[in-house]
Amino acid sequence: MKGTIRRDWSAYNAFQVKELNVVVELIRSLVDSLDIHEFQRRVGRSAAQTKDILKCLLLQQYMGLSDRRLEAWLWLLKEKLGLEEVPDFSTICKHANDPKLKDYYEQLLVKTNEPIKDLEHSFSTDSSGFSTKNTVPWVTVKKSKGTRKDYVKGHFTIGRTFKLVSSITITRGRAGDSPQLPEHLEKTKKIFKGIYCWCMDSAYLARKNCTMLWNEGILPFIKPRSNSTIKKKGSMAWRWMMELYRNAKEIFDEFYHGRSISETGNSTIKRLTNPSLRKKNFIGQVNELLAKTVIYNLICLTRALFTMKINIKPLITQ
Repeated sequence: MKGTIRRDWSAYNAFQVKELNVVVELIRSLVDSLDIHEFQRRVGRSAAQTKDILKCLLLQQYMGLSDRRLEAWLWLLKEKLGLEEVPDFSTICKHANDPKLKDYYEQLLVKTNEPIKDLEHSFSTDSSGFSTKNTVPWVTVKKSKGTRKDYVKGHFTIGRTFKLVSSITITRGRAGDSPQLPEHLEKTKKIFKGIYCWCMDSAYLARKNCTMLWNEGILPFIKPRSNSTIKKKGSMAWRWMMELYRNAKEIFDEFYHGRSISETGNSTIKRLTNPSLRKKNFIGQVNELLAKTVIYNLICLTRALFTMKINIKPLITQ
């Protein structure tokens, strides 16, 4: 029988009560720390500042507000967010589809992981679908005509201890999972040192992936399929993993259980923010999902601040 997990209710209550203030302060500090060079118009009305747009879009995902309702909250939180001006809701909606925002969101994602870069050593990767308002043709086995909701797929790599997303790629709904791993490994190892294991489900099962992790000094734990053989075919990492799975399955499962953290993270992102995407074009959908992920990381950081006493002051004072 498993023991009861005791929660520090004092820390949990402080996290819940102060979350809004901490998250808004982090949004302001992190966005202000970005190196953004604005193009200044010589004539006509000045354009909305990119930093203001980013702050507005991040707050929108945190609050779960529509474009119009967001504007009222921005007036209330203008000083707290450090906005130069409160953009009109139509301006925010238009800039949400700006492709250059993708790079800024990814920079913010890296910054959110800085407080734990020496504390996280185990990661897992998984994907999850996010529905959109678009519909696409749907053909069943009987070839009946109809439509279904389209979706995009977010591929997330999440740390086992603090549950922050270290890397994300966003693809069309039917894109494969396994080809995304090299990019995730490259992004994650730039932030974290001393990674010792990486867990994934059978969608990532490939000797190439095992060898790639092994060459970086990382132990691969990928769930084998029923027809998987022990033949290494040039991959010592594959042979090691399959022998561990067959001969010491309890040990394998103990490490592989870390993959459930990815499923938990994917579910939490959907629960904390809207599980569906509002934007209709793919660029806007990518930006929206990136904003959701940044907000998720900020909430996880706030929880770790109160429950694990990590230091996030460098993020606020930078």
